[in-house]
Order: sequence, then structure tokens, then C-alpha cells
Amino acid sequence: MAKKINRDLFGNPLDENMNVPDNRPVLLLNAMSEDIKKCYVHLTSTHTKVTLEKLCEAIKNAFRGYALRSKSNPSSPIPQLLKLYKAPRSKDDYTWPAAIILGDDDNFREFFKTFPQGIKRVWEQCYRQGYISDIKANKLAGEPVVSADSRYFYSRSHTICHNLLSIFNISSYYYHYFTGMSTYIWMPRYLWNIYNRAIADKETHPIDNLDNDGKMLFYTNEQNIGEQLFLLNQIKEQGEVEFGAYKMPATATKKIAKQLGLNEFFPYSNTKELKQMVAQVMIPSLAAHNFSQMGPNINQYWEIIAQCVHNVDVNYIAMEWLSHLKAVKRDNLFYESNLSQAIDNITDALRLMTPGKWFSCDDFDKLRRSITDVTIDTIMVADSNFVADSRICLDDERLRVEEIYDNITVPVCKGLLMLFATYGLLEIAYRVPTVAIEPRFNCLEYLRLTKLGEYVFGLTATYEAPGMHKPTEYFEVDPERLIIRALVIDGKNPYEPMLQNFAEPIGAQRYRVTAESFMANCKGIDDIMRKWEFFTHNVTTEPSAVWKSFYAGIENRCYPLLSPGKGYTVMKILPGNNDLLRILSTDKYIREHTIRAERNHILIETKALAKVKDQLRGYGYLI
Repeated sequence: MAKKINRDLFGNPLDENMNVPDNRPVLLLNAMSEDIKKCYVHLTSTHTKVTLEKLCEAIKNAFRGYALRSKSNPSSPIPQLLKLYKAPRSKDDYTWPAAIILGDDDNFREFFKTFPQGIKRVWEQCYRQGYISDIKANKLAGEPVVSADSRYFYSRSHTICHNLLSIFNISSYYYHYFTGMSTYIWMPRYLWNIYNRAIADKETHPIDNLDNDGKMLFYTNEQNIGEQLFLLNQIKEQGEVEFGAYKMPATATKKIAKQLGLNEFFPYSNTKELKQMVAQVMIPSLAAHNFSQMGPNINQYWEIIAQCVHNVDVNYIAMEWLSHLKAVKRDNLFYESNLSQAIDNITDALRLMTPGKWFSCDDFDKLRRSITDVTIDTIMVADSNFVADSRICLDDERLRVEEIYDNITVPVCKGLLMLFATYGLLEIAYRVPTVAIEPRFNCLEYLRLTKLGEYVFGLTATYEAPGMHKPTEYFEVDPERLIIRALVIDGKNPYEPMLQNFAEPIGAQRYRVTAESFMANCKGIDDIMRKWEFFTHNVTTEPSAVWKSFYAGIENRCYPLLSPGKGYTVMKILPGNNDLLRILSTDKYIREHTIRAERNHILIETKALAKVKDQLRGYGYLI
């Protein structure tokens, strides 16, 4: 009878002491750790025995011919790996070897080195964009890795048929009734974390100076944001425009943009989606916040900016930033926690940027993924289940799950960065997007922190704001006439548009104030008071007697007609009662407690009504 030969996990013969002969190359692995134990738990709860058996078959093939030894004890095999050749084989016999290879970063790197290039591309693409279709997976791999049972059309079964992808997830759904089926694969969360930690390229390449090829556009708002915040606060206090929670009419946005003197990303564009991007992104976002603590001190505006950075409304982003998609407003696109975590993740990544250096968007994405405890949900923002169940459309077809990254993840993240640029925190470089075929925010290519950004994100302890003039320095008020002259300092006067709320232009930088212009658009005394407060705080802090007299006259014009109110009872005298008219005119008591009005009406003091009726009864009238 032939002698039984014991073999290890990979089919290699063992000697009588169950050791691998010394002539094989030795590969040292970490045998046990907390990460391996955690991976064991994930594998046990997530995968079936069949799936793990396929993975272990791939591990066998990858390390065939090697003597696998523990780094802590290089002279003996790893006990958990030896379980595989013992019969019968339980799920646990497959789970521990898989956990040892996947759960340790060094072990997994050695395993990943053996992957074919096509399979590596599938792993990389799933890591980068979350979900990929079966068609793309097969194309990247260069071989069939996802197969479909073609016997049934309406219940077609798709399976992963490559052992190195066996622990990926797979799902199918109909994106166009029963005529279009989409299948996609993705990494389980634990596997994404393992790849992110052990394999993903995290090396960035910051740039000192960005070469402009003539097609690159640049934007920064650090010099202007302080005055713009102050002006926006004044507009809110004057009540000229109704501010809702990130919901503003387009006409209001356009009006405020003109008053703030905003510089647009694409100032010469005739495309609707591009020509007012700064106004559409910046104004509703800032207007939703409370500036009351700002007061007249515009030199503390960065504290307001810091608050705005951490309080961006998720619903506003979903509804307004993804204009290239249809039906977004009717769908709950995000888990709110996902987007809130994504905002925190982006601000954390900004703290990792080297001051003064340009970072490409690809490098910034690496910074995002390098944050401790980052997850695929944080990176992706949107969830596959929401998209699969929604009616969101791209180019008149249902948005597919594998299209989430390019059409939701990237626009939202780049949109946040461009929003922060309007806050004065970033300087950005971008190109003109082809709106017809790509989301408008995908135009962003490079970014770097401004001095304000370095302060807000905690990279510097102090911030010296750009020199700003007080609002009153921009105006010259005539003490004898109601005339205001707007002055130009450093080639600008950011506060001049505000004069149009209560003055009329009479020439270049000259304005005249009249009762009609001052009271325009005022609905009550509160509006009048707000305008006067703006004038005394921002135009002149010491109004002359002429201006004080003017305001006193304005106050006299408020509510000059009073309603009789509840203190009077209104009655009408029927025609033909000439004798009654005579009594009302001659009786002393009645005259003192009544008021004659037009068209035979009479107002009787309510408190004297009973006595007036008694008086008239004495004259023979029943009232």
C-alpha cells in the first residue's frame, strides 16, 4: 500500500513532523492580530462557506510552492492554515485562512501582488468609484468575471465566476421597466476598508506653481468676502428680500449678487447653468445663517465663515447642485448622516493640505481617503439603494448605480470645494465645463488654501484680514442738502449699490434722498427704522440737523390716518330725517360724543352710546 503523504494548504508535501521541507522558499506572514480577528468576524457574518472556499482556492494558487511561516515563529507552520487539509472541512476551516491573508496589511499586500493585472484593475475601480457594472468588470479584467444565466430574461441570474472576486457583492435591478436590466458589483464595507488601508495609493504630489495653458481659469474671493458678508447682513436686516432656508427666487438672487458685486466663475458665459454659479451657490448658503453676532464689526467675519463651513444644508445640495439630473427634488437622495460625514471628511482633508501648495482633485481625493476611519459611505455620499429605487434620470434615462460616482459623488464634493472658494477659503483653478455632457461642478481641477482657509481649518493660530475701509469712508454726505456722494477707494465702492434702497441717482456717484425714495418698498415703521439705522451706521454716523429734520418728517408721514377702532360705533342716518340732523347738530351732549362723517354717517363714542340713545329717545326717536 502506498504511503500517505500529508500536504499543507497549498498542496505541498509535509515531512513526518508536519513541516515543509527546507528547499522551498519561505514566506513569513503575521499569524494573528486584532485586525485578523475583526476580519474573521466580518467574513463569518458576511459570506457563505462556498464563497470562502473559492477564495481559499485562490489563496492556494497564489502561494503554491511557498513555505508559509509565522513571523513570530519562523520554524513552524501557521496552525490556522493547516486546518485546510484536514477532513471534514467546516466553514471555520476556510474562514481563518482567509482572515489571516486579508486581515493583515502585509499579508494582503503579498497576496495582492499575485493578482493578474486585469483583476487588479477591477479591485481598483470598485475601490475608487464604489460600484461598477458587470460589463465594465468583464472589460477591465479582460476575461469573464461576471456571468449571466441566459435561460430566463425576466429573472436572469448573475454570478461572480472568478475566485479572486468571490467575496465581492453583486446585485441586479431593472432601470427601465422590464426592458433594461443593470447588474453591478461592489466591495463589502470591511473589504473596502482593508484595500484602502493596505493597497490604495495615498501619495500626493503638491505643486508650487500651477502652469496656465491659457484654458485654465482662476478664482479667489478672500479679499472681498468680509465686505460681502457685511453687505449681506445689511440686506437681511433691511428686509429688502425674503430669505428662506436655502430657497430663494432667481430674481432675488440676481438682485443681491449685483448689490454684493460678486465675481462669477464664468463672467462671460451665456449658458444659464454657468453665468450665475457663484450667486446660486454662495448667496443662499450664507443667507440661511444668522449674522446677528456680526454687528458693525466686519473685522470678525471669519468666525461667521467657520460656522457656515460646518452647517451646509444637505437638502439644498441635493436639490440645487445636481441640475444635470432630473427628478432629484422628488427623491430622498442621501442618507443625511452620509452627507454630513462627507462634509466633515472634506474639511478634515483640507487640514492635511500643505499651505501654499496646489493640489489636484485626484490628490485631494487621496487625502479624503487617508482620513482615519473613513468609510465607503462617506466617500460615495449617495447610497445605491436610493438610486436603484428612485426615478432620478440622466439624459432621459434612469440613473444607474454605477453612474453614482461621476454624477453625484464628484459634483457634490467639488461643489463643496467651490462653495468654500466663494467663502474665501480656497483659491481654485478650473476649466469651462461642457454642460451638455457633464455636471457643471466637475470643472474643478486644482485647489489651494488661502490665508483665511489656513486659519479657519486650524493650520495657523492667527489671521490678519486684508485692509478694509469702514463703510462711512466710502460716502460724503452734504450737511445742507439731502445729497450723498459715493466715493471710489482702490477702484471700488462695494457699498454704493445699497444707496439704491433709499436714494435716487442724479449723476455719476451722486444720489438724492426724497420722501418717496426713502419710503420705497417700506411696508411698515420697522422698515423705515431699518433704513435710517443703515444710514446712520454706514453712510454717516453724525447726521446733520437737515437730515434729522428730514427723518422726523418721514416719521410724521407714517400712519397719518387713524381708524376709529373699537372706541366708536358707526351708524348711518336714513334719508329724509332732516329734523334728526338738526338735533344731532344742536344737542350739546350729542355733539360732544359724536363725529359727523360723509354720506350721512355718524360715529358715536361707544362708551356714550347708551346715553346718546336716551337723549334721542327724549326727542321722540327710537334708536
